[in-house]
Amino acid sequence: MRAKVDVDREYQRSVGYWAIRQKNWAKRGILFHGKPLTAEIFKALLDFQDHRCAISDGDERWLKLAAEHDHKNGELRGAVDGKINHHAVGTYEKYGHYKSPIHEALLAAYLASPPAQSTKFLKFLKARGIKY
Repeated sequence: MRAKVDVDREYQRSVGYWAIRQKNWAKRGILFHGKPLTAEIFKALLDFQDHRCAISDGDERWLKLAAEHDHKNGELRGAVDGKINHHAVGTYEKYGHYKSPIHEALLAAYLASPPAQSTKFLKFLKARGIKY
């Protein structure tokens, strides 16, 4: 029997998986430069971040990376572990602090310079011929 991680990876390579995620992003109003986030751009972001969480640097093999976005304007900020996105980012944005100073520093650094909004990422997209 194959490990769950292998099955998940196989499913993530399928067109259906990305179509469902793209529909979900559209419903939630997640944008990239004012336009709905596409699977092509999110996959490029995953490659840009080496398939690692932008905050914890955890490996995608063990995490489900979510499209983390600014709830005020809908703009994509980065690919982040779903649990961190739900608990840590939301808490930090709402209250301005988090449980530990170490995590708080990581969150502050991420929010000050989100990977999806960096000029390096835009150059990365351009080099791959991806229009946004």
